[in-house]
Amino acid sequence: MATVSYTPVKLNLNYIIIGGLVLVIVIVFAWYWYKQGKKTTTLQELPGELPGNPSSGNVTGASNDEIKNVASGIFSDISGLNLFSGWNTYVYNRALLFNDNDIVKLYNTYNALYQKENNETLTQALNDENFPISQIKLLIERLTKLNCL
Repeated sequence: MATVSYTPVKLNLNYIIIGGLVLVIVIVFAWYWYKQGKKTTTLQELPGELPGNPSSGNVTGASNDEIKNVASGIFSDISGLNLFSGWNTYVYNRALLFNDNDIVKLYNTYNALYQKENNETLTQALNDENFPISQIKLLIERLTKLNCL
């Protein structure tokens, strides 16, 4: 019968230390990048409902449910760390198709649902994120043009 010999594997302590340091550096970098997108803003007088926006909910373009879905999609997209999952471009593309009244309604809906939680308006929240996609810049420009700050 053949004998099987076991040779123990020697772990080099230098490789363990270097691997641990690399892991710590990656975690610190990810945390820093996440915090860059969540800069704290001072809570000043935040705008309420804008003129020309019917509070009765009668919107000519998109339905109120669709606007609420886009607002919640934007909130869920900017609430987490999107290192591996990427951004949900559908909600931003859908928002860009809204007419001006719907954009104002989206702004007011987002603020009514999530402003207390984040202490920032929709425009401020989008400005605080590090987005690599152009749809966000276009949405911020439209919000700013409509005086939704």
